[in-house]
Amino acid sequence: MQEKTVATNSVSALTREIEWLRKQADEDRSKLEGLESKKEKFKTALDVIQKKISDMEEASKADKNTISTMREQAIANKKV
Repeated sequence: MQEKTVATNSVSALTREIEWLRKQADEDRSKLEGLESKKEKFKTALDVIQKKISDMEEASKADKNTISTMREQAIANKKV
């Protein structure tokens, strides 16, 4: 009889441990899903920032070319 009680108590303890581990795994999975979502949002934001930087660099090149052309025209006008 005592062996049966010990076995029953052991099974109950193991069952509680398994349930606790399942709960922990579910919480960890939920946290990972949240992190994946945040990662995607940051990636999207970073892509937008990189695009803006690229656009600004292109605009800067265009502005430099315009300034260079205007200088050349000014120099040519002075010679006339």
